[in-house]
Amino acid sequence: MGMSSSAATVAPDCESLDSLVERFGPSPALFLDYDGTLAPIQPRPEQATLSEDVRRTLQQLAQRYPVAIVSGRERTDVEDLVGLPGLIYAGSHGLDIAGPGVRWDSPEAGHLLPTLDQAFDRLLEDTGSASGILIERKRYAVAVHYRLAAEGDKQLAWESVERVCQSMSGLRLAKGKKVWELRPDIDWDKGRAIEWLCAQLRRSEPASYLPVFIGDDVTDEDGFRSVAGLGGVGVLVADTPRPSAATCRVPSSAAVAGLLEALQNRA
Repeated sequence: MGMSSSAATVAPDCESLDSLVERFGPSPALFLDYDGTLAPIQPRPEQATLSEDVRRTLQQLAQRYPVAIVSGRERTDVEDLVGLPGLIYAGSHGLDIAGPGVRWDSPEAGHLLPTLDQAFDRLLEDTGSASGILIERKRYAVAVHYRLAAEGDKQLAWESVERVCQSMSGLRLAKGKKVWELRPDIDWDKGRAIEWLCAQLRRSEPASYLPVFIGDDVTDEDGFRSVAGLGGVGVLVADTPRPSAATCRVPSSAAVAGLLEALQNRA
């Protein structure tokens, strides 16, 4: 789905945090990935905790602007990690959304829950002998994390993922940072979720918000393309330049923390 990264141009470096904040305009709507964006990538998903400084900044920003966390994690998981009730949370790449005045739970994906259960069981059985492989059952996906695996174990897991995906209808394979995911094969992603949320904001708020999406993973490219189509700003988080549909690049989650603080501190 969507444009391949090879067809995109390299996202230029952001000139300065203050100049980037100016590009957000007076009324940004913030859409933020979690892992690798708000919190540094960790060897295991449960280790990616949010700093108190970033949590405090998000809480302050949410009093002025719409703030949504758009994550591949399960919605309840990212809600617990962020721990702020006034935000919108879009989990499972936007298939499950909840927040003040909004609720979306994909009925199409719901029909595939038994298939995902079967895929999870198969992958657990197939990769039982592989070290460093973590199989995670999310609500609307099965994730296979291989960050801690040696090459041979990674190959064994990959062959299992391919077999399971090919043998089960209704699922598709997506690749992220050191993770493969089996997801419902439906026309929905982070970009579609952002577009849907922007439409909800237009219905409930008189202000005209500029969508801003900040993310780091290849799965965030859908979000960058969507905010570009809406006239917004996409910020890629990457330590080295790479092709992206984002407007510009910052080097790290620490830079994201500085950017959010600069936005909060502007007059």
